[in-house]
Amino acid sequence: MALQSSILSYQDRGKWGKSSYRGNVSGHVIKDLLETYKPKKFVEVFSGGGTGKDVATDLGIENSVHLDLLNGWEALKDEMPVQSDLIFSHPPYWDIIDYATQRGSYDKDDLSNAMPTIRSSKS
Repeated sequence: MALQSSILSYQDRGKWGKSSYRGNVSGHVIKDLLETYKPKKFVEVFSGGGTGKDVATDLGIENSVHLDLLNGWEALKDEMPVQSDLIFSHPPYWDIIDYATQRGSYDKDDLSNAMPTIRSSKS
């Protein structure tokens, strides 16, 4: 189904990705975007739960890239692929979900870690 409006609501999250991976987006969102815009190259940023990859596979999209710390891509260090038709990003909930505990490992470059408080020089 192509997107009909800017309001998205789904009865369930769909069969894609790992539903146990907290914070992941419904595969219906990604499916609707891919079916609406029909990209030649799809890039998913912060793809941890695998939802975008599963949707792309189901839709037969072979030219897709799924970037995440879990597969070696570090947002603070690595570059984004260029010449993409559609880039989907669903950033980590750094102040809600402790992904390091969920994964059982800690990485200082993991953007899901709590961000340091930044103080103004006027305080």
